Amino acid sequence: MNMKLTLESGLQTCPVFGNLIRLVLGEWCMASDFSPLLFILRRSPKLKDLTFKLGMEQCVLCKDAADRDLAPRKESSSGGCPRIERTVIYCGKDDPRVSALVQVLLPIVIPGGEISIKGH
Repeated sequence: MNMKLTLESGLQTCPVFGNLIRLVLGEWCMASDFSPLLFILRRSPKLKDLTFKLGMEQCVLCKDAADRDLAPRKESSSGGCPRIERTVIYCGKDDPRVSALVQVLLPIVIPGGEISIKGH
């Protein structure tokens, strides 16, 4: 079984995180056109503070996704996602994945919410 199928099948059994307000994620959530990220967000209705720690070196799945067009899936703007107040993205300088990640996050960041990008 390949890594993508394992990840996606594991997410299908993911519970609803009804009290989760802060979450830190790595680059694995960017695989498969951000479907892992969107899946978790739909199960975290109270989430307000989201942090991403993207390594200096991209994992193979993330790099392959970055090489393709990382257009957000249509479902990212549909209901069911939390309304994020604050997002911080830690990444390497000029990481090409950041732009696509921000596009996915824009529909769920509340007006006046914050998306910060910090290099490391």
